[in-house]
Amino acid sequence: MARDGNRTEWRTPGNGIGARWLRFYHAPRDSRLLAPKRVPLLGWTINLGHPWGAAAMLGIVLAIGIAIVLKQGLA
Repeated sequence: MARDGNRTEWRTPGNGIGARWLRFYHAPRDSRLLAPKRVPLLGWTINLGHPWGAAAMLGIVLAIGIAIVLKQGLA
């Protein structure tokens, strides 16, 4: 049952936030933290509507930021 609900949420056009070329997926009723992109070749996206979605996105952004700072410091 959850799979059908997740698929329905994924297909709903209103669950995308942002410009057409840069969409963030936000579907609180979708139980998945990671959902496939609309174009499967592009991989997966974080569901920002999931309770852990914002924390996952923040963790990724912080990891990239720390890697950039460390790279600049070691150069």
